[in-house]
Amino acid sequence: QSHIRKARRVDAQASLQRIQLEQVRWRAHHDTYTTTLSDLGLTNSSGQAYFQLSIADATSDGFLAVASAVGDQARDTDCQLMQLRLANAATVTLTSGNAAQTDAPRCWKQ
Repeated sequence: QSHIRKARRVDAQASLQRIQLEQVRWRAHHDTYTTTLSDLGLTNSSGQAYFQLSIADATSDGFLAVASAVGDQARDTDCQLMQLRLANAATVTLTSGNAAQTDAPRCWKQ
């Protein structure tokens, strides 16, 4: 089961990257990024529904998108929480883990 849960992390990665893409499009026409997924044409469920999505923070310079594991995927204790932060409109930081440590390689392997 742990191999299946590790493979499902791609669902969070793809969903967070989709949020990033849609945020860039949004920002091109607005003064700030948005905290509302529906503004981006998205829902709070990842593509395969293994993660709940949210945008925890948004300013004119960046945003924080969060994927929280749900259901059986929440047993993937190393990567229950995955985050993508855009700062200064150019710097992307990937974090993961229960407390959102900056151990991106553990959960963001390609």
